[in-house]
Amino acid sequence: MPAWGTGTDEGERESWALVLFIRHLPQLTDTELTEMEKLNPKSAGQIEEERRIDDFLKGGSEDASKSKAGHSHDGGH
Repeated sequence: MPAWGTGTDEGERESWALVLFIRHLPQLTDTELTEMEKLNPKSAGQIEEERRIDDFLKGGSEDASKSKAGHSHDGGH
């Protein structure tokens, strides 16, 4: 892939690794997808909510349970 490569062996390997990854995308397993989702960047709000939930699970305040209840899919019941 000369148009995208760096002209080095490493650049060529990286280009082909990307090609192989793209070709593999239609066959991704649920496990692979879950692992990839863990690598996605998180917003400040997501990080804060995870911190509150973690604090709650460790015996901290009840704020995390209230925050989580607001995101319930069953209408809060």
